[in-house]
Amino acid sequence: MNEAFAWLGQMVEWFAQFKPRWEIVTAAEGWIKWVGGKTVKTGGAGIVWYWPARTVFKKVNVVRDSINCNAQTLTLPSGDTMLVEAVVIYRIIDLAKLAATSEPFSTIGDETMGAVLYSLETYESWAEIRESSKRRKGQ
Repeated sequence: MNEAFAWLGQMVEWFAQFKPRWEIVTAAEGWIKWVGGKTVKTGGAGIVWYWPARTVFKKVNVVRDSINCNAQTLTLPSGDTMLVEAVVIYRIIDLAKLAATSEPFSTIGDETMGAVLYSLETYESWAEIRESSKRRKGQ
């Protein structure tokens, strides 16, 4: 019986694409719209109207956020090993630049963490890390 009326549900979904929709965007979010697949529009909090047939709409968290990097063991160029755990804190300032990336938002965070770990593993020895830590603390 369900299969007999499945076509009706598909037809309703198709017609719903032509009805304008609205989203409420909170103060902690911003929005990106790709209209017609090429025009990028961005904005902040408020009510946003769009047509699903012509527009891809995405809400993005723009307040300060963080990504946790699980503990990893690194081998430094000197041969020493160290356990590294990091937290990257970020805030999205320009939604248009974010919309121009071809990577999904979650991949951007993973790439950032990889760059941080690569720089630690490649460029600094254990003695250099200790020395720079002492300089930051003023010892």
